Amino acid sequence: MRGYDIDGVLTAGIVPVKPYVVITGRGADKDDAYVESLRKDAEVYLRPPEYPHTPISIGYFKASIINKLGVTKFFENNVQEAIIIQINCPECVVELVGDEDPENF
Repeated sequence: MRGYDIDGVLTAGIVPVKPYVVITGRGADKDDAYVESLRKDAEVYLRPPEYPHTPISIGYFKASIINKLGVTKFFENNVQEAIIIQINCPECVVELVGDEDPENF
């Protein structure tokens, strides 16, 4: 199964392939109409408050969900988060997308 981040991935125009999940660093306070629209086609996992809003913490949150669900490919735009996911999820291919420099990955 594939997984996608929201900001910088889905918001950048990446079209998800079904079946998929959305795993985002957005907190519950960002559960808006856009997030609700994503729920029509996929489960959406928002960052819980025990994970602070930092790239490192968000990376660990996403990695925990990826491992729990068995996601095999994840689309991410943040280099720090992508590295944490790749290290902690050896069964998952992380595809870096967006404006981040892939040389840093």
